[in-house]
Amino acid sequence: MLLDDVKNAEPIISAQLKNRGNHQFLVIDENNQTYKLNIDKKYRTDKLFWSSLYSIAKEKLWIPVTKKSHQLISNDWLVGVAN
Repeated sequence: MLLDDVKNAEPIISAQLKNRGNHQFLVIDENNQTYKLNIDKKYRTDKLFWSSLYSIAKEKLWIPVTKKSHQLISNDWLVGVAN
């Protein structure tokens, strides 16, 4: 099931990351609006996480980001089906 099909999920936007250096990223949405990416505390010291973000920004991939809090979504564009 796609994340967009879930009615009770927090609204999301499609965005690209732009590296600002020193573990800081901007989120640029489809309308060219720019926001600061907010990183959850538990990931701030995770080297693999940062390496992934740099790779995503370099390749200019579109990723899902929460509309209100500008945070990454852990399960990408897919969600599990509720039983």
